[in-house]
Amino acid sequence: MISITGNSINDWNDNGIEEYNYPFFVISSGYQKFVTRNYKIIRKSGRVDFQLIYLIKGKGYYDFGDGIKEVSEGNLIVFKPDQPQIYEYLSKDSPELYWLHFSGYSAWDWIHRFDFKNRYVYPVGIRGDLIDLFKRIIYEIQDKKPHFHYMAGSCLAELLLTFSRRLENLKSENINVHDDSIRNVIYYMYENYNRHITVRDLAEKCSLSMYRFIHKFKESTGLTPIEYITKIRIDEAIYLLSNSVLNISEIAAIVGYDDPLYFSRVFRKKTGLSPSLFQKQLKRGS
Repeated sequence: MISITGNSINDWNDNGIEEYNYPFFVISSGYQKFVTRNYKIIRKSGRVDFQLIYLIKGKGYYDFGDGIKEVSEGNLIVFKPDQPQIYEYLSKDSPELYWLHFSGYSAWDWIHRFDFKNRYVYPVGIRGDLIDLFKRIIYEIQDKKPHFHYMAGSCLAELLLTFSRRLENLKSENINVHDDSIRNVIYYMYENYNRHITVRDLAEKCSLSMYRFIHKFKESTGLTPIEYITKIRIDEAIYLLSNSVLNISEIAAIVGYDDPLYFSRVFRKKTGLSPSLFQKQLKRGS
């Protein structure tokens, strides 16, 4: 395991820490990459603070009380105080993630205000600005320069706002979707767009026949289920091409295409440009 960790305080407590002298108090934060060993956490009573986990590669297995759920890269997991924390990472999946524990007198207010209160998993995509904020937080609590608690807390506030803005953008895309079952399928697509999803699987989630599901989905969104998944994948690919140093094969794999050539054909069909030409035009314009 490769691990980079920062702690605000020396007295580490796995039950968590409550700190209400600051609006946001980052207790600890870090980066983990699992290479050779599996890793499992069991906190049946949870912790007294909040925890964020941002999966940027691979997947993890989480028990939210209704069985084990596989969560893929590009998702944010939020644990509130006293919620059981049971999860595992397998080295064969090559998972990478950032994590953070926090408290503060504004924490609960922001969790409610920005709608992180009712779910565990939030599809936010892989974003360089989010990763940079985690890195800044880790640096602040490692270096411990004057006012580092406030600096780390302000980065955390920006992190929560950026996550929330991403989720609001997702909601605005689906503002005209009034059917709860279709809306839930769309959230499932965003959480799992880089995995193999069949229309049959989606139809079963709505307890509908494939024909009826496709008709209902297109009626709600204007796109077929396959077209919608493709849109999510290409939108994510455009972001990664614009904001990362990943090569085209890596981006293809991240957004769910095993074959980079097939990814390039789909990308060209949707944008009018190949991924490589898209990158060249970006560099020319910068």
